[in-house]
Amino acid sequence: MGAELDFIIVESELSKPEIMERWAKSVEQSAYDYGHAGYTGKIAEMPPDKITWKDEEFESYKMAEEFLWDEHPKWEPAWAVKYIKLVDKKL
Repeated sequence: MGAELDFIIVESELSKPEIMERWAKSVEQSAYDYGHAGYTGKIAEMPPDKITWKDEEFESYKMAEEFLWDEHPKWEPAWAVKYIKLVDKKL
């Protein structure tokens, strides 16, 4: 089986409860878009009510993405990491 990294990007000014709300809505939308059957490789497979908040802060989106690819265990709940340069699309 292959691997896929799926994630959302949110504004850093949001509180943890606001981020949790965005996460839950994104998981719901992903389930609608890709189905609920499992093995979609999308965030639809993640628990909508659980995020592990990581202390790491990265200088760029690319560094944050590489960290997630390298460190996130396949079947664990979502991780939240922070990066400084917000130049990518936002939800």
